[in-house]
Amino acid sequence: MSKTINRTTEGLRDVLLDELENYINGLNTTERMETVSKAANAVCKTLVVDLEARKLMSKMNEGQDKPKSIADLNLNLTLSHKK
Repeated sequence: MSKTINRTTEGLRDVLLDELENYINGLNTTERMETVSKAANAVCKTLVVDLEARKLMSKMNEGQDKPKSIADLNLNLTLSHKK
């Protein structure tokens, strides 16, 4: 059965809580929970980058007639993985 995720913070939270409940009830393995945890962590990190970029763009566009974009600034955003 195919399941879709409501692509909002509420949808992500619902899916994660469902996975946790399944784990507690013995339906999920530890390996699956580790995978879900890593995936959720990666998604949350990209959300932080998006929010920071929006905040930066908002600050740069204050008092401007024409909004700037990331491409106009020629920025390279990278995600780093800490072990």
